[in-house]
Amino acid sequence: ADPYMKIVHLDGNGHTIHNFFSSYASYPSFFGVLYGECRDIRFLNARIDGSDTSSSGGIIGGYIGTSGKPGLVENTYVQGSVYAVNQTANGGIAGQINTGTVRNCYADVTVETKDEYMFANYGIGGIVGDMRNNATVENCFVTGKILGKYNYNAGGVAGRSNDGTNVILRNNISWVTEVNGRVAVGSVTGRWQTKTGTAENNYSNASADVTTYANDGTGEEIGNYGAGSTTDYADFGTTTAEPCRAASELGWDTSIWDLTGETPQLKLFIDSDGE
Repeated sequence: ADPYMKIVHLDGNGHTIHNFFSSYASYPSFFGVLYGECRDIRFLNARIDGSDTSSSGGIIGGYIGTSGKPGLVENTYVQGSVYAVNQTANGGIAGQINTGTVRNCYADVTVETKDEYMFANYGIGGIVGDMRNNATVENCFVTGKILGKYNYNAGGVAGRSNDGTNVILRNNISWVTEVNGRVAVGSVTGRWQTKTGTAENNYSNASADVTTYANDGTGEEIGNYGAGSTTDYADFGTTTAEPCRAASELGWDTSIWDLTGETPQLKLFIDSDGE
């Protein structure tokens, strides 16, 4: 059956889902695939275990959108871990985005892959592993660790873009403390390889430990630009020691974000009782 047969609209109205766990063989995540919208919801102590799957995974969706069936995730908070073994794309919110948008989201995640024999070519990232056609990630904050010692394409926000069109990665803050991988590793994205796209005004943690285990990638904001890319990288991003100041400079909406503390917080979940 087509996993995109049904359109879904979930408004969490500020509620929290505790201890969500998925090890499903196809697209381990809350939705599996998301054709529709997810907003105003928080996940605490979520765990995605992709040990027995060859599908992409993430806390919200393995896939967000597909051609002609868009997906949207916004004003959503995820905290937890995503673990994978096989050659898949994995992210804190989504494994892959294809005709979809992730906007104004907060991810406190550990995303980890282990497969020393297969050297997985897909990406892993704090928000998304793989950005495809018409994929947008903007105004998101990521903290945690991206651990892909045997993985290609590891990034604090996005693992990679995959030769797509209209790919947008902008106004994000990667506050992860550690990013590692085998090839193409970056504090914001591992590999940026698009036919057309925009990658601009992203910030990363000036103290992040970015490690490449093979002789490729720069270990900077973009790990590897990729052949055939047409994007101008001049304004891709820079490091910062003050994420709230960076968010203010990026023009983040203060009706959504609280920028008065050490790190940006989604106002909907401040002082929430977690219900």
